[in-house]
Amino acid sequence: MDVVLFLSHVTLFLWCMSSAMLAAPSEAVPLLAKPNCQSRCGDVEIPYPFGIGEGCYIDDWFQIKCVNSTKPFLNFINLEVLEISVKGTLNVANPITISSNCNTITNKPILQAANLEGSPFVFSQKNIFTAMGCGVMATITSDSNGSTISAGCRPECDNFSTNEKKKGVDFCQTPIPWFLSTFNTSFQVHDSTSSSCNYAFLVDQGWFKWFAGNSINNFSAIRHMEHVPVMLEWSLYHSTIDVFGAVVEVNPIVVDSESSFYCRSYNGSSSIYKSSSRLECSCNAGYEGNPYLLQGCQDENECEIGNSCPADTVCKNHVGYYECQSPHSTYSWVNLLLIGDGILAVAAGYYFYSLVVNVVMHNNGSFVELQNLSPDEEDND
Repeated sequence: MDVVLFLSHVTLFLWCMSSAMLAAPSEAVPLLAKPNCQSRCGDVEIPYPFGIGEGCYIDDWFQIKCVNSTKPFLNFINLEVLEISVKGTLNVANPITISSNCNTITNKPILQAANLEGSPFVFSQKNIFTAMGCGVMATITSDSNGSTISAGCRPECDNFSTNEKKKGVDFCQTPIPWFLSTFNTSFQVHDSTSSSCNYAFLVDQGWFKWFAGNSINNFSAIRHMEHVPVMLEWSLYHSTIDVFGAVVEVNPIVVDSESSFYCRSYNGSSSIYKSSSRLECSCNAGYEGNPYLLQGCQDENECEIGNSCPADTVCKNHVGYYECQSPHSTYSWVNLLLIGDGILAVAAGYYFYSLVVNVVMHNNGSFVELQNLSPDEEDND
């Protein structure tokens, strides 16, 4: 009977293994905030190195203040945060600057963009300087590190439709320089007869194209806003011990395919992090989540979010990668496990049957006699 028990255990083990392989793999939710820290404020996710509450952010520049549990702000510079990406960017609300004559008409304050000097943030080149109005030149001027940089444009005001117009709404755009951290917006009047309001602002190019689209109503609505989204780039000038609480290898010659993330260090320093290298971490291919947490990068299921498998194949997800399998290859190793499971079950059944036959043969060949034996008689035998 020991053999039967052993075979039963083996059969049960193989059944559990095959069932586990056939079951859909469980998908862990990628970590974004540090453990035991608030991960959202309103609709905005707050990933580390940003954070809400003591011990949840890397330093004061990355502290988020959640106002009324719905609006996140960069606490140090009081900028409303619209979106944060662990890929080194965040979108914030940037004020629209109006001309002085418009200030008189609308009684709105003349606002300027935030000063980011001395912070780990700069204005991204994915923004574009935009001016709307008529009869003025809008200029963006930056005084930084002892030098002055200026750029500007002038909306063309006429009755003809051009590529620079959105159905009669006059505007112009110009790119901004690298590593812009502070600037002022000003207007120079070129048409003294014009009394229209003029507007100028830095704006995320992607958002501007999406919002303006082909609709005159959407485009005109920008002039009635007080803020538009602008993209900032953020950098870390910290050691891996500061970030992860542990020493992590940086600048690997070959990225370890078995690791979920890797980090690189770049030369360059910031005025607030003296002579420190910039640290940049990423999840490896096949993983998603927050690379600034030790367990932040989790397997990405490419079979659900998109893959390059041909139409005549089936996508099979694995930890860190996926493969395209032929639907005709029915005898996979999982199937072999199931077949082996069945064979062992039959073998166990046959062995048990043989054992019963032997017992019957030792009891005068009568199975009925075996059934009718009393407990006492069985003991005597």
